[in-house]
Amino acid sequence: FYGPKLDIQIKNVHGKEDTIITIQIDFQIAERFGMVYTDENGDKKWTKPPNAICLYNLHHMFEASDDSILYIVEGEKCADAMSKAGFLATTTNTGANKRLKLTGADFLIDKFSQKIVIGDNDEKGADYVNAWKAYGAIELDLKSIWPGCPHKGDVADYFEAGLSSELIADKARALLETASLNVASAISGNKCSSDISLP
Repeated sequence: FYGPKLDIQIKNVHGKEDTIITIQIDFQIAERFGMVYTDENGDKKWTKPPNAICLYNLHHMFEASDDSILYIVEGEKCADAMSKAGFLATTTNTGANKRLKLTGADFLIDKFSQKIVIGDNDEKGADYVNAWKAYGAIELDLKSIWPGCPHKGDVADYFEAGLSSELIADKARALLETASLNVASAISGNKCSSDISLP
């Protein structure tokens, strides 16, 4: 299952060899992460599709429970800032695109019914948010919790400004609750009533 291994070793001050890094190819990783697509000839390929994204922090998403809130942010710096603050966070490796191409592994996002997307404070951030809304994400507008957010400001900047992770969590819960109430209201508003009586 594993390919060749490359160890890089150095001699320490005592003359003993120490391994400082090991690099090894895992030939089964595509299958384990669901990276499969059908090419133009109809053949199944076990690799990341061309021009497809791979979500960041997939391993944390696999480990998380279904009822976790998944935060989708713009860029690894922002995902790392969110993770450091205790949030389950991911991002794409393609930047702020209007369209997303997801691999089989990326559809792991469907595991999470609660998805919050926080884009950067610019036009590309708005495009990114709209792309994720198509996958059921709810927008948390950074300016709604940080009125002084600069143009092109992001969630990493938010934390660097010393602002609270609790404010993000509270706003996300409120947005999810409102969305849930809107769905319940829409369902109850569509109920049919009938005054027909049978003989």
